[in-house]
Amino acid sequence: MKTYSRIFLICLLVFVGFHASAQTKFKRRGRFVKEEIEKKEEAPAYAVSLEQTNGSIPVLLFKKQTDVTIHTVRMYETILEIAKMDTAPGPVYREQVEPQVVPGELMPGEHNTTKKIIDGPPFANETFQIEGHEYTTDKDGQIKDLHQKLLVPLDNLSCNSYNITIYHPQLGEKTITITRNLLKKPTTVHKAIDEKAPPAYDILDGLGLDFTQLRQNSQDGLAVSYNIPKSVKAGETVNITVEIANSGTLPIGTVLVRTFSREPWLDGKFFYFGNIHPGRTATFTREFTVPENSKTEISHVAFATWNILGNMPDKTQTFKITRQ
Repeated sequence: MKTYSRIFLICLLVFVGFHASAQTKFKRRGRFVKEEIEKKEEAPAYAVSLEQTNGSIPVLLFKKQTDVTIHTVRMYETILEIAKMDTAPGPVYREQVEPQVVPGELMPGEHNTTKKIIDGPPFANETFQIEGHEYTTDKDGQIKDLHQKLLVPLDNLSCNSYNITIYHPQLGEKTITITRNLLKKPTTVHKAIDEKAPPAYDILDGLGLDFTQLRQNSQDGLAVSYNIPKSVKAGETVNITVEIANSGTLPIGTVLVRTFSREPWLDGKFFYFGNIHPGRTATFTREFTVPENSKTEISHVAFATWNILGNMPDKTQTFKITRQ
């Protein structure tokens, strides 16, 4: 009797399992329907660049930004596969699959993250640290480099680029590269963009100067004049202005003036002019600070002039500045 009971129980389990497998349901992903936003994250930020201006004073422009991070997911149709036992007679068990789209039900797929930056208005009346020194933007989001600190590293002729670091206590640190191209190509050379490199700005372009190499150049008709203080005091800051005029018939290309002196505070300052076309004049001003401990009663300084055709020895002029 027990033997028959065991056989019956086994047959019952086999029957139940077979009946359950006779119809199974399985959900899978179908065709792509849409991409949904799961969440959006926004964080305040800022951008800094070299503003386009004219004159001798570099200007940094600060703008508000918003860093946006968007998390999305791709949504697909939900396909319900119903597997049924094939009732056709035969020695082998067969299964029929009937896929059906589940109405109104979507299945999530791949998750993606994208980032974008939204530019905002000028960052007015905000304090930033530039190379460790605090500066506050004006109502237009500008910081004017009144003491021409951005020009000083480039007085070293072998330095054609350098980085500056900007810091904000809440918004973090930025780095930009200041470059100087004294021989700009007539046509733009497209270089591969390094996304990890700091953004670069040419200071001569920023000052509105044209140092593009010209096909026609001359040195004829160039006149140079100077506005130099005759006397200075120890610790005093003074300005020297150089003016270039072209009375010739051809452009005078990529004009550059530099100071030479035994006095370190006078030596090695560049005055930038670029291309001076016929009938045009241009001026450039540099700031000079007399040392507090200066004991020299008379300081001598020479101004030498170049353009793309070379040095112009006949334009070199020497001046003396007395200490009061």
